[in-house]
Amino acid sequence: MTAKIKLIFGTLGVIALISVLFFYQQFRSDPRFNITKQKTPTDLPSSKDQDQDGLSDSAEMIWNTDPFNPDTDGDGFKDGEEVTSGHNPLKPGPDDLIDSGNATDNLTGLALAGLVEGSLKPGSANYNKSLNDLAESVATGIRFSNPKLFTVTTISDDQQNYTNYLKSLSPIFNTFLTTFSDELNTMLKQLEIMGQYGLSEPTIVSYYSVKAKSFKDITSLLGTLKVPKSWKDLHIDVMEMANNLSGANDSISKGTEDPIKAYAALNYISEDYTKLQNLILEIDKLIAKQGINPRVLIPSN
Repeated sequence: MTAKIKLIFGTLGVIALISVLFFYQQFRSDPRFNITKQKTPTDLPSSKDQDQDGLSDSAEMIWNTDPFNPDTDGDGFKDGEEVTSGHNPLKPGPDDLIDSGNATDNLTGLALAGLVEGSLKPGSANYNKSLNDLAESVATGIRFSNPKLFTVTTISDDQQNYTNYLKSLSPIFNTFLTTFSDELNTMLKQLEIMGQYGLSEPTIVSYYSVKAKSFKDITSLLGTLKVPKSWKDLHIDVMEMANNLSGANDSISKGTEDPIKAYAALNYISEDYTKLQNLILEIDKLIAKQGINPRVLIPSN
């Protein structure tokens, strides 16, 4: 994450928390945030996980789950598993995805929960730990696309199929690299605009809307290829990355609706180049292993 994104994201989190503290009394009686306190902070040590469900006792208080029941909503999945996979531990599946909501609203609701039960009140012995748990919980629930199992048409492994596949993949992958490189190279410029005019600036909305569509088109094109069986996993990895980048850019273009998710998307994009580098290395290894002429990857004019 670049220092500038850290600064913006950190500042936004502080502003959100201050807003929650300021309006705490106003929302305390709001029925939307009617929170049933299960245990006081002193009853539940913040470092323990008494029901062994993957959520610490302090995190259980933030999520308002039962610290003595590993499956609060009774749907067969542990509370920690649900939070980690982006599902609501208080709502039985299948329609319990957290990412169907608004990350900024989630932050506000969880912060209010922490204030009500005491761990996020200034001066609380567990304040710093609870604040970190809150940030981690919100970040864990952010998704930039709905979980999707990509299916591809596979073909047999032979040299001719390798060559045909890579010739078809090459121009699409080249477009992917060009689109992603442009985004990384112009990110500081886009951050300057956001810093001056905010996420509602029309040039920001337009830029990230176009990027979202570009990555969506790339994902669709990748889905049309016939893939040798030995390339299936790598091919799906590229599709998932393009699909997530589409969702992340879409989140930024709609940043006024959910600013927390928008800035998390900026962080995701700025760090995703490492995953891309690893993908390229894996592609190079497979090409060498299968004795494929790398010239087939050069797009023909």
